[in-house]
Amino acid sequence: MLTIVNHVLTRRIAAAGGALLIALALIGLPGRAHALAEAYPTARPAPAPVPPGQARIWIFREYEPYESLATPYVRLNGTIIGVSQSGGVFYRDVAPGTYTVTVDSQGMDVNQFATVDLAPGQQVFVKVLVSNTWASGGGGSRGGGWARDTFYTWQIQPQAAWAEIAHLPLYNGG
Repeated sequence: MLTIVNHVLTRRIAAAGGALLIALALIGLPGRAHALAEAYPTARPAPAPVPPGQARIWIFREYEPYESLATPYVRLNGTIIGVSQSGGVFYRDVAPGTYTVTVDSQGMDVNQFATVDLAPGQQVFVKVLVSNTWASGGGGSRGGGWARDTFYTWQIQPQAAWAEIAHLPLYNGG
């Protein structure tokens, strides 16, 4: 008799627990779905066309959390135009001309930054890359040590760049 009661009681607890889990999951789904939609947008509005007489520079960076999550300033000819965010893209419309695209970097290397020449209506794509091992040391076999982020900018061909930025969220760079 006691075994039958235990069996019935166990089944009722399991059923109630399952129903509770389902209810909690359903309550949490709308918020979770919204958060996922914001984190991984499937489509975004097309950017405005390049204004007449201007050119556009796109700046993007892949999401590489194991390299660096730092958000350094991006500069055109020394003037801050935005912040490089891991896994993001932004653009700036500028007057035609020659621009050196730099990112504030603790480490310094040769040929570290891209220089681009822009004509009216032209769009160029500059990818920000980071290495946290170029300037590093110490630690030895015991671990620890130090590492400084070294940022690079590379001009990327438009077709390859469009494929890379298609999945990245567009933000204003600030």
